[in-house]
Amino acid sequence: MKEVARVETRIYSVFGGFHLLSTSDEDVQRIARELHDTWRIPTVGPGHCGGMAAFAALRDLYQDRYIYAGLGTSSHSREANYGNESISN
Repeated sequence: MKEVARVETRIYSVFGGFHLLSTSDEDVQRIARELHDTWRIPTVGPGHCGGMAAFAALRDLYQDRYIYAGLGTSSHSREANYGNESISN
């Protein structure tokens, strides 16, 4: 997350290997809250290595902005709406 703080451009999604399988439930909850509340990442897509605790924590926070990033998953759309911003591809 320290590297994210250096980025001056807004981050619209985080997809891929979160690698949280061996992470404590408490840390998984903290990470999910930081992504959602602190960094205000609008959309997340954890892969299989996220683990069930991460899937549940992220799904609870992100609801319809949670995408399981399994093999072949696509988040591409002609126009995506992230919060109050509209972004055209």
